[in-house]
Amino acid sequence: MIYTSNDGTFGLKGFVTTPLEAMLKDGKQSKGRRLAEVVTIGPPLMMRAVSDLTRPYGVKTVSSLNSIMVDATGMCGACMVPVTIDGRMVRKHACIDGPELDAHIIDWDKFLPRFHAFKAQEERSRVTHGLG
Repeated sequence: MIYTSNDGTFGLKGFVTTPLEAMLKDGKQSKGRRLAEVVTIGPPLMMRAVSDLTRPYGVKTVSSLNSIMVDATGMCGACMVPVTIDGRMVRKHACIDGPELDAHIIDWDKFLPRFHAFKAQEERSRVTHGLG
């Protein structure tokens, strides 16, 4: 396991993509073992960066989208994820079809804007509660 932090206070200094890229460039080797799968869990922008990095190397990559669920039954639709399967855009439910989904089929350009939908309300709440 390799830890990273942006400021280097824990593990390596930098983004998670830095050591991952080094392993991928090293002939898909990690201390003598081939990278068979990458699992990315965290902020959506980071998961996209990991997905974009692993795609050209053909390494299976899974994104955990558990943070976007509301009711976990598929009824509310809040967890809809646009994916491309066989050249067609379809929608999957992270709560039913996941939360782990193939990162390389997620349409990140359509998926990421949803995380800014309530940005103004979030900022007002931070200010109201003395956090902004």
